[in-house]
Amino acid sequence: MQLPYCFHGPNSAIMSIDDLEIAYWTHAYYFGNIDISEGRAEDKVELVTTCCKFLSYFCRTSRHNQRAMFEHLSYLLENSSMLLSRPSLRGSAPLDVASASVMDNNELALALRESHLEKIASYLSRCGTTRNEELFLQGYHDIGWDPVDGERFLDFLKFCVWVNGDTVEENADLVVRLLIRRPDCLGPALRGEGGGLLKAIREGIAQSLYIARRQNPDDPVIQAAYQEIIDDESMHNLNEEYDRLQVRLPYEDDEEYIDLGAAELSFYAILVELLGRCAPSEETIKMGKPNAIRAKSILKSLVSMHDLEGVLGLKFLLPNENSMPPGLQPAHKMSIILFLERVYGIPDQETFFRLIEDAFLPDIRSATILDMAAIAESDMALALNRYLCTSVLPLMTAHSHYFDDCDHRSSLLESILHTVYRLSKCRSLTKNQLGTICDFLLAFANQLKPSMMTPLLKKLVHDVPALTDQTIVPLRMLTQWYERCSRYYGLAATEEEKRLTMMLFQKIFDALASRAYDPELFGKALPCLSAIGSALSPDYSYSINQEDSLDHEREKVEMSRSYEPNPVDTTSVVLSAELDEFVKAYAESVHDQWAYAKIEQGWAYGEQINDKYRQHPNLKSYKLLDRKDTTKLEDPIREALKSIEKLQFRLEKTDAGMTRIATKPVQRKKQKDKSAPDYTPKAMDFTSVTINREMQ
Repeated sequence: MQLPYCFHGPNSAIMSIDDLEIAYWTHAYYFGNIDISEGRAEDKVELVTTCCKFLSYFCRTSRHNQRAMFEHLSYLLENSSMLLSRPSLRGSAPLDVASASVMDNNELALALRESHLEKIASYLSRCGTTRNEELFLQGYHDIGWDPVDGERFLDFLKFCVWVNGDTVEENADLVVRLLIRRPDCLGPALRGEGGGLLKAIREGIAQSLYIARRQNPDDPVIQAAYQEIIDDESMHNLNEEYDRLQVRLPYEDDEEYIDLGAAELSFYAILVELLGRCAPSEETIKMGKPNAIRAKSILKSLVSMHDLEGVLGLKFLLPNENSMPPGLQPAHKMSIILFLERVYGIPDQETFFRLIEDAFLPDIRSATILDMAAIAESDMALALNRYLCTSVLPLMTAHSHYFDDCDHRSSLLESILHTVYRLSKCRSLTKNQLGTICDFLLAFANQLKPSMMTPLLKKLVHDVPALTDQTIVPLRMLTQWYERCSRYYGLAATEEEKRLTMMLFQKIFDALASRAYDPELFGKALPCLSAIGSALSPDYSYSINQEDSLDHEREKVEMSRSYEPNPVDTTSVVLSAELDEFVKAYAESVHDQWAYAKIEQGWAYGEQINDKYRQHPNLKSYKLLDRKDTTKLEDPIREALKSIEKLQFRLEKTDAGMTRIATKPVQRKKQKDKSAPDYTPKAMDFTSVTINREMQ
């Protein structure tokens, strides 16, 4: 028999692709014509999965074999809806063989026909409107669509669009057209009547937490996270709905259990990533291709910037054990950032700072919190590190020019500097991840004024002389810093800055002198010493005296102590109606105080924050603020009151408290916008109020 294509692999006999084809078709035929309820069904499933595993390996052994399998792609796609609903069989289904036949091969990706992608789109469209019958027969509740199989079809489309780290434009254009032509492919949230990405993600988190809450009724962290989700006005009815649907919980040692909430999150994450991969590059748009501009407009219409920021601002649930927590995962946010970067970009400085303040900094702090716990190398900690060093920090590095000329955000800049430096000390970081953090710190420090580095220099005086693997990042940062600011430290630095610089030089020098030669470490430390020495004036001298040494040792001991936060557990505290009323009243007072100060400084209402023209969208009545803004004000007050009750203190409303304190007069800047709200903040005048000794 003629062998048109042969299996090429290490230590393998030659096998005809025709023989493989016959074996596969026979197994697929048997599987496609059996009733799952039959007793021997699992045996036949095993035949198909074994064959699919082999064929996937066959495709990976050489481009020649991959092309041989690609010629049978139509047949594979005809049977691609098999075995997608079993987590243990991932990688062992006909759709996985189809993916392997085009994966990382530009030539074959370009050879895909429209009929191939049309077939996948038809399956995907069906997933958007009909339930998964196999799961329904196993007792899962009916959510009206099938995110489980849908996510697998989206994954195949991603392999067709994103090949070897680049977009195949022809396939990307076709995929966007097919998805728009069949809006059911986009899931209930993104098609016409859907509630948008943010609402869908929050519902997926709620469903996943509901299942975890039922499994772990005594876990206060999960209970609090679930309560926070359903407390939102748009989520009030979810708990009753899940109870009515009788959401199925996993059996003991149920490896095949599927969390449908997590499945929804994965579906939308893969969908958003696919759409982001389909986005035309800036170079393509600059070339004037009309389809490119139209495609980007379509993508923007599917997912709003508001939803992207909202999802990125959602908090992760930090685990207390090694397993991944339920709900939102770092991989989900990676997809969101990819779409944001490729479709919208970062249009202005204020958007950039808003993302950092509301989304990126809290996630970086989460990574540092996990590093302080006993689960520093848990799955969640490693996933967070990948997310931060693959998506967040490269994005911040690419837009580091926004850090220039922003003295008005000095407190935020200080938080960024210290939080990212703390991240660089995490024990579970890889060498490449440390390099990414270092690249950001170098780009960030390049935009800072010398005075802002002084608090960090105080920490580095203690950290750097240790000369461990973790000090390579600060050594590189110090080298660049003193090379850039050498003139400042020679002429205009304060006495404290000069003293810290000299202490750094002496301590690094002494540390190097007391240890054996290490080429990598000395290669980083010697340029740092040279940069520090060049920055100091030749006539400056400072000797570390005994008092400095004692202070240094004392501070070193304080910094080396392991700090374990132990906040008051307020999960069981429920505020009374009177105190809840006080929360809203006090939050309104805080808002009025802030607005009063802003107006005094010449600020006025504007649709967006504009530092140049001093405009702010929140210069309006508290009742007109968005839910997100009122929550930011009310949550800390509510938590403070819960802590007061937990600590067994008590608040009482006195007769004097029933009269309103006199309000300050305010000089308003004339509004140019006639549509601006007529708002005069009633800021309370506390100048006559004193706190007695007992309250202190």
